Amino acid sequence: MKMILKTYKSIITIFMIALFTGCGPDEPANASVSSLTSITLTSSTTVSDVNSVVTFTVTGNDGIDYTAESTITMADGTEISGNSYTTAAEGTFVFTASYNSLTSNDKQLTVSDTVVKFQKNVLIEDFTGTWCGYCPRVTYGIEQVEAATDFAIPVAIHVFDSMEASGIGTLVDHFNSAGSYPFAKLDRNVTWSSPQPSNLAQVVGFTTTDADLGLSISSALDGVSMTVDVSVKFEVDYSASNLKLIVYILEDNVIQDQTNSTSYYGGASVLTDFVHNDVLRVMLTDSFGDAILSSETVANTTFDKTFSMNVPSNVIDTAEVSVVAFVVDGDTKAVVNVQSAHLRETQAFQAL
Repeated sequence: MKMILKTYKSIITIFMIALFTGCGPDEPANASVSSLTSITLTSSTTVSDVNSVVTFTVTGNDGIDYTAESTITMADGTEISGNSYTTAAEGTFVFTASYNSLTSNDKQLTVSDTVVKFQKNVLIEDFTGTWCGYCPRVTYGIEQVEAATDFAIPVAIHVFDSMEASGIGTLVDHFNSAGSYPFAKLDRNVTWSSPQPSNLAQVVGFTTTDADLGLSISSALDGVSMTVDVSVKFEVDYSASNLKLIVYILEDNVIQDQTNSTSYYGGASVLTDFVHNDVLRVMLTDSFGDAILSSETVANTTFDKTFSMNVPSNVIDTAEVSVVAFVVDGDTKAVVNVQSAHLRETQAFQAL
């Protein structure tokens, strides 16, 4: 019996020695060996306006975000609060991050008091139809607006006719729930007062201010394949706003008869082979917009989005196709700014 106990104790002793030997400092039993040897400091922008917020991020060479545990200081030793810095004066400023014993690269920020503004364009969404006798009144009003300003961008949203685009029901329900035609919305915010040809100033007035964001559009056509590139440039911080991007494909010179109960276009009851322009063919986004991440809407940044698709089946002539892109406030639905460009042509930012 004593021999058995002695043997049992020996086995336990050997096991314990093996256990503690296997958990030596070279191979921790419950810890992984850290591969962190350096950290990198990046910023939301390297060029900023006065009174803008710049956000910093600290990333390790192991791919882990160490921002919350890091300290970010300016060259004069001033420690910033958290990971954001509000620019207060013009100049060039250098920032460095530290985490434990590691120090990051220097990150330079240039602050200028020169703020770029963009031309404010106005979006006219005309809810219309070939069956609508009074709709030519709005069409004529749009022609007069286009003669008065280069900064109006009309879209003809056809309802209950052969030119109706797929998915417009939610737009109609939201903006024209009463089912009253003709009906036109300006920047999705204000109804164009009737009679529209007598209220051109109401539309043009939207273009007399400037905007803090601008859009550019470029596109390509390869056989039946279309590519549309939209960029949005932000000159002020919109990160607290719920911005969304909407993109339309339109077609001009669509020939169809139009019912007419007005005195416009000669006053005939049927306008035979009437030319319909700015006809909405397809929406490349949700009708109320695709969200833009707040991290991509800070000051002095540009948001880019590419759309690839085949030419919409309802398009008759690609030579008559254009692209309309606009940014809306997701909460109010109001348009912040809008841009348009013909297919295979480029419309640059309209900086003032």
